[in-house]
Amino acid sequence: MESRNYSAEAMVFENGKYTKGTLTLFIDEYVFAGVRTNINWGATTCEQGTVKVRSFLFSSEKPYIRFKEQEKSSSAFIVSEDALHDIVKLISEYAAYVGNAPEEKFGLAQRAEQERQQKKEGKGQKEESEQSGGQSTETQTEAREEETEETASEEALQEEKPEQKEEPEEKSDERRLEEEERRQQEENEQRIREEARRKAEEEFRRQKEEESRQKEEALRKEKELSDQKRAEKKERIEKEVEHCKNEPRETVTYDVSVKKAASCILENPYRILGISCNASIEDANRALDKLKKLARLKALSSYQSPFDIAAVESPVRDLSVAQNALALLKDESHKWFWFSEADACYAWYSGKYRMELSRDGQEYGTYDLFLANYMYAILCDYKFETAQTWKHVLEFYCFICEDASGQLLGSRFSEKEAEGKTPGAMLCEFKKAIFKPMLQLCETDDLLAVLRLHKYIKACDNKQLNDLGSTLLEKVVYWFKSKENDAMAYLREFDETNLSEEQRKQIRERGETYCQTVEKVLEPVLTELRADVVRYEMIKESYKTATYQFMFVLHKCANKSDAIYFANKTYTYCKEDDRQRIKNTFGEANIKFIDWNVPHTAWDIKGDNYFYGSGCEVDYTQAVYWYHKAADEGNMCSQNSLGICYRDGLGVLQSNEQAVAWFEKACESGSPDGAYNLAECYYAGSGVEKNIGKALEFWEKAAKLGHPSAAEKRSAVYEEVQTKRKKHRAQNHICHDIGFQMPMGNKITAEVTLNRSAFVYLVNQQSYQNYLAGKEFSHSGGYASTSPYTIDIKSANHWYIIIDNGNESIEGIVSEVKVKTN
Repeated sequence: MESRNYSAEAMVFENGKYTKGTLTLFIDEYVFAGVRTNINWGATTCEQGTVKVRSFLFSSEKPYIRFKEQEKSSSAFIVSEDALHDIVKLISEYAAYVGNAPEEKFGLAQRAEQERQQKKEGKGQKEESEQSGGQSTETQTEAREEETEETASEEALQEEKPEQKEEPEEKSDERRLEEEERRQQEENEQRIREEARRKAEEEFRRQKEEESRQKEEALRKEKELSDQKRAEKKERIEKEVEHCKNEPRETVTYDVSVKKAASCILENPYRILGISCNASIEDANRALDKLKKLARLKALSSYQSPFDIAAVESPVRDLSVAQNALALLKDESHKWFWFSEADACYAWYSGKYRMELSRDGQEYGTYDLFLANYMYAILCDYKFETAQTWKHVLEFYCFICEDASGQLLGSRFSEKEAEGKTPGAMLCEFKKAIFKPMLQLCETDDLLAVLRLHKYIKACDNKQLNDLGSTLLEKVVYWFKSKENDAMAYLREFDETNLSEEQRKQIRERGETYCQTVEKVLEPVLTELRADVVRYEMIKESYKTATYQFMFVLHKCANKSDAIYFANKTYTYCKEDDRQRIKNTFGEANIKFIDWNVPHTAWDIKGDNYFYGSGCEVDYTQAVYWYHKAADEGNMCSQNSLGICYRDGLGVLQSNEQAVAWFEKACESGSPDGAYNLAECYYAGSGVEKNIGKALEFWEKAAKLGHPSAAEKRSAVYEEVQTKRKKHRAQNHICHDIGFQMPMGNKITAEVTLNRSAFVYLVNQQSYQNYLAGKEFSHSGGYASTSPYTIDIKSANHWYIIIDNGNESIEGIVSEVKVKTN
């Protein structure tokens, strides 16, 4: 019999829990859950029976089998009926095989040992017969043959080693027997090793072939899936385009501030002549000839083309514009803003058409889908308010840049035009053209909008956007420098020693206007650029220089009260020597707005002086002493400062738990910084259990208390949470559409049957859309720990039942919904 193994799925109930695994039987052992156990099937009995197995809703009878060998007994393996039958049959075969073929069972090494034992016994019998002198003729013949062989062996040894002295005959016979046994043992061991090596090589080859086959099968399935997704996406796009053709074409208006950026997209020969990006100069000339004929007939407006972008405005088609278009057609940079297909012109402003970019991944997209999103973003979201719109554009931009084959870029050109163009050259033209309108949108006083775009770029975390991100930051720095230069140029117009009252008033008003304009964006910009030390310091220095100059001019003309206003503005951003000079000039009480009637305020200031080394050496221990003194009296600034000391281990033993406690006190006292720092602790799980919901709550509180960057931080984190939640929900829920239900006196309930616990929600259509979008949604129902689970339907609406497993996968959950009327 050729030995074979057998595997079956099994389950063992031990220590109050079920363990699942694979039970594998071999001729001399069995394996379960990675544990091997040797066994003699010939001496083994099998115990069979049934046992109750629990599930979520009911129990069922399952067969089991247990192996017993003498005093040893295995676990009870719970298997299927078919597996039990196969196992019993195979064990019978093993038992018969072990009993009938012991030599095969024990293997080559055991047989060699048996041969050695037999030879030793034969030698002992020979010696006994020689002593008794009662040898048979047959035995004598065998002895003579052995003597002849031994004599020949001795002669051979003597020829090889003539110098060796003759040994006694008895010892020589023993030596020969030992050598013969050793030689046979080595041969047997060598044969066993060769056989094991051959089997290992065959197994390795088989595994390699299997891995290769599996890899090829996986690649084939992946290609089939990719082709299927492409086909599905193409079908969806075609349906959406057909839908857009039948819908009335809306007009999209855009702001005056976006006109410069929009001109890069709209004013091109594609839009004017209505020709595709693959059109040649000859095609454009034919279009011009047609326009000339229509002009003679005074019917230019009748010129039709499927490439109209009527969603923006009607194309201009007089002869002079058409002639200029021919010249523009030779500028290939315009091609990056042309659709390849006429259908895309119908659908570019449709939300469903643009959303195709985010489905199935960028690899299944086309350049037209990218351009549709890009055009919509430039013309309709020029303030960068919708993160998802710009993230789609930026992510697809990176995908196009990283496409080594240049297939998407090459789709912009005809075969003739593409001759001699390298992917690198096309990529360079593409980047230059695409960045231009985006940078023109950033030439604005609304720096918060520019910061939003910069955050989207950072969120993409792709080196392809490094140049754009760096250019945006340069624009931000340039904006601050330009405001500073304007203020300095204005102040240079006055004679500081001879200013009238009216001029002083004008300087104060101009300075206040500067501060209001810059301070609106100063803190958010500094927060965003905290890691960029060079630009961070440049912006701080710019604001400090301008406010310091306003203070200096007004103080020089003896307008002390107005000078103090700007001294307080510039003080925070000055270095220590300038700070000391300002305090000496105007007095400390006038600079920090200290309420000297409240003692803990002075204690808080003392703590700050020791903490920052203002007028003394830095001493964190002393700082903590004064902060404690002020915090115990309810000073919210000191309470927040103590939280920072405990968080960073400055002057005290580091303790995240103590830091959270002090931040909570500061927050309760009304400190915006305390609320913000407490939100950071909940977000990072530092000193407190991580809770994103709590973090969002305290960021919102910090924003209401006046923290400059709390609102933006909350928005960014909430958007991140919402994106993750949206992605998870899209893939991990079951939706039952139970249709329109109208309670008319009778009680209507939805009865949900589950195979295991999960969340069950009853929602209307709007709430279901909010659920899919990752937003908060209204619902009835909750966590269903028993089945069936019922929910009352209390109002008329179109209802859905959602089965959700929280943060876990929905896989394995089976549900059924019935609507009942009582």
